[in-house]
Amino acid sequence: MCLICLEFEKESRRTMTIKEARRNFLEISSSLDEDHRQEVLDMLDRFEEEELMKDYYDWLFLDEAGSD
Repeated sequence: MCLICLEFEKESRRTMTIKEARRNFLEISSSLDEDHRQEVLDMLDRFEEEELMKDYYDWLFLDEAGSD
């Protein structure tokens, strides 16, 4: 298992950002087999989407609280 996968398994204790993980992925991708490369990309996409949705929901609720 690669360092990116190990880091993202931690979920709540993660210290690597998605941006850092993508940068690291570019550095190590040539050493990964094709299946694992796709697995890592899919995982990063999923985490990025979840993070964006969380930020969006936080923004929505802040906007609703400020409009009263």
